[in-house]
Amino acid sequence: MAGFMRIQLNESTIAKAVASINLRSKKAGLQALRKIAVNVMAQSQSEVPRDTETLMSTAYIEQPKITSNEISITLGYGGEKDKMNPDTGKMASEYAMIVHETPEYYHPYGKWKYLEDPMRASKAEFAQLTGAELRIEFPSGGK
Repeated sequence: MAGFMRIQLNESTIAKAVASINLRSKKAGLQALRKIAVNVMAQSQSEVPRDTETLMSTAYIEQPKITSNEISITLGYGGEKDKMNPDTGKMASEYAMIVHETPEYYHPYGKWKYLEDPMRASKAEFAQLTGAELRIEFPSGGK
């Protein structure tokens, strides 16, 4: 019959196509997530209280974790780079959360919510970066 085309797909072909799409989508998401983490931390570094610069110097971004249905990345202050504040004798990890969550503390440089605010502000950027990365992975709409 002229003008018609028949396409047959078996389970194996469909499974391979889905796996390829999933892998490429994860790659795009991973790239976007890495870029956002770097951007969030850069903004956070300009907002973190830095009386002694101890807390600021403990900033970290971990390697992304990838599971079958999730990509995540952890960033923060303290961690493996934890240091003692020379003025208080406390480790940065001991006071990072308190400083972040307590608006009453005075900071001559920096502010509270020094990580949360940059994270919230990055939502639209994350969507844009993810879209851009997906367009790189699927330049012709996934064909």
